[in-house]
Amino acid sequence: MCGISSSKANKCHDLGLHYVLRSRNFVEGNMNAKRYTDILEDDLWLVIVQHFPENNCVFQDDNALVHRARSVMEYRLKNKIKTLTWPVQSPDLNIIENVWHRLKRQLQNEVECIATTDDLKFKI
Repeated sequence: MCGISSSKANKCHDLGLHYVLRSRNFVEGNMNAKRYTDILEDDLWLVIVQHFPENNCVFQDDNALVHRARSVMEYRLKNKIKTLTWPVQSPDLNIIENVWHRLKRQLQNEVECIATTDDLKFKI
């Protein structure tokens, strides 16, 4: 489990990261605003309801285009999801960037063992 900080903002991010890593939801095809909103609806709310019933947390993502799509921003406003502004791919600020980098390096070392999507999912 990732380290839980005493800060509520970090705690919300850490719990969300833990949930996503534990659930290992795979996205088939490319990520788009609709899929991202579905993930927020289906996965993020489970974490918020369980750990922050008063919605007193701050959600962290980055400035990836899909995170800033108009429909995603409208969804956040409608659902009162508080967010922090972060630079794109800033590993010093966003722990998930370090996780993705490490995972990518490990998978590159095993590329000869990965021939199918199922092989990739198994390795992850």
